[in-house]
Amino acid sequence: MSERVIPEAVLARRPNYETQAREALNMPPEWRIMSWEAKGDHPNYYGVLVTGAIPGPPISRGKNKGRPDWSKRTLEASITLTKEAEKAWLAAWERDTGYCHRCLGSGQKFKSWSSDHGTAYKPCPHCGATGLAQAKAA
Repeated sequence: MSERVIPEAVLARRPNYETQAREALNMPPEWRIMSWEAKGDHPNYYGVLVTGAIPGPPISRGKNKGRPDWSKRTLEASITLTKEAEKAWLAAWERDTGYCHRCLGSGQKFKSWSSDHGTAYKPCPHCGATGLAQAKAA
């Protein structure tokens, strides 16, 4: 299988909790997730509580040098992302980008990794290896 290529449009707006929460809270691109917590107990899981903020400048010394300084964070906010909201957001993401949210438009999914052969991929079962969003039956 060929090298996995993710379209530039997808790299700018990845389909994950961070992007979904940032958009729902109308936060700037610098906003990042600091923590998340599953809500509900298995099998009654109903969503995830996401808390994020804009981290302070990087730590300048010590063992954490270069890492964001979360003690100087700004714009801290939390939101509970329900399973239903996630499904709706992913459908909108696919509609907006035209790409499959599971393989990010590459048509490939991770299969395995080995030190001898590196990463192996398999065709994405969600989009039939096309990388394109699949039309839903009405």
